[in-house]
Amino acid sequence: MPAPSEILPLAVITGAHGVRGELRVKLLNPDSQLLVPGARVWLREPSGGATRPLEILGVRAHQPAQMLMTIAGCSDRDAAQSLRGSELCMARADLPELSADEIYLVDLVGLEVRLPDGTSIGVVERTIEYPAAQVLQVRVASGRIEIPLFEPYLVAIELEARAVIVQHVDELDVQPAPRRA
Repeated sequence: MPAPSEILPLAVITGAHGVRGELRVKLLNPDSQLLVPGARVWLREPSGGATRPLEILGVRAHQPAQMLMTIAGCSDRDAAQSLRGSELCMARADLPELSADEIYLVDLVGLEVRLPDGTSIGVVERTIEYPAAQVLQVRVASGRIEIPLFEPYLVAIELEARAVIVQHVDELDVQPAPRRA
């Protein structure tokens, strides 16, 4: 089994479809063609639960960015519903090679976020895929902000420098940090 840090999520199981164990699956990348019958994938239970290999038996289109999937060992609605919130993952080594101008969004997590003058404003906590845009959730001194991954906000991604360069962040709403009891 690959190390947990080498298993990357591709989709999330959102629930059951019908009574025969078919799963509703939301793709994290709507254009992904990686979840096909016979692909080597892993099921990661919610909240850091167990990770186990998964055999995909069938896949069909459902709605935009969603598919219906049948997997080995899931033959009724209750079994399918029990997997809700689980992630479908693939080992990094099994992912396709990227072209020079492409990145995996997961590689942005942990990068320092800077202004063009070099001032550090925070760290990328996670990426979020909204219907209208992909954003970086960034931990800043006063809480969290969500920075869209397009102009005028995104200036550059410098993977070798482990930095994301942004601007116009003063226009974005800050979500206050939760109070600690």
